[in-house]
Amino acid sequence: MFDAHCHIIDPRFPLIADHGYLPDPFTIADYRARTAGLGITGGAVVSGSFQGTDPGYLRTALAELGPGWVGVATLPADASDKDITELDRAGVRGVRFNLVRGNPDLALVERQAMQAHDVAGWHAEFYLNSADLPELAATLAKLPQVCIDHLGLSDDGLFHLLSAVDWGVRVKASGFGRVEVDVAEALRTIHTVSPDALMFGTDLPGTRAPRPFRYADLDQLADAVGADLPAVLCHNARQWYRV
Repeated sequence: MFDAHCHIIDPRFPLIADHGYLPDPFTIADYRARTAGLGITGGAVVSGSFQGTDPGYLRTALAELGPGWVGVATLPADASDKDITELDRAGVRGVRFNLVRGNPDLALVERQAMQAHDVAGWHAEFYLNSADLPELAATLAKLPQVCIDHLGLSDDGLFHLLSAVDWGVRVKASGFGRVEVDVAEALRTIHTVSPDALMFGTDLPGTRAPRPFRYADLDQLADAVGADLPAVLCHNARQWYRV
């Protein structure tokens, strides 16, 4: 199994309050204990808004997790080609943009996503509400590789999300306890549009989520995708992250 979306919150590194929110620590040891028995052999550590743009924690986490693990970083506005190259050597494979809170600078999003792809072949990951996709479509359509977190968060934008999947966008099958989505319907319809699109992630520790990941989420996923479960649990994400 490849966990395409998790967070490591290491108390050795400072956090930045995001709208007053600071998560509790969630170390690699905590993650391994929480996922024991799942057979996870790799995954993607994703930078949260509360971790700012300092990649120190991410470099450390990837070094300690070892082979099979990659990172998704949030870059400072002035990130250089050298910065991106060094992060790529450390195992980072994507750049993340949080478009849920605040007013995003779409020109900066486009510039950073293109820079990261041109320099290191990274894709762009977006934490967004799929209901906002019509306003974001012009920007996203310019980007070579795009992934959207947590099933796009809301049912209101599912139609727009399916359209994006049809032109190649990938979707994290993660955060079932944080979304306002008919999870079973979203999983089935996304998978029908593109069997390659869905990538499973635990979203642990589930920061801000009313309910964190539970093992029963895997049963729901299996019901939705049937015989393609191995691809959604592992192969799709390994190809996407180049692991």
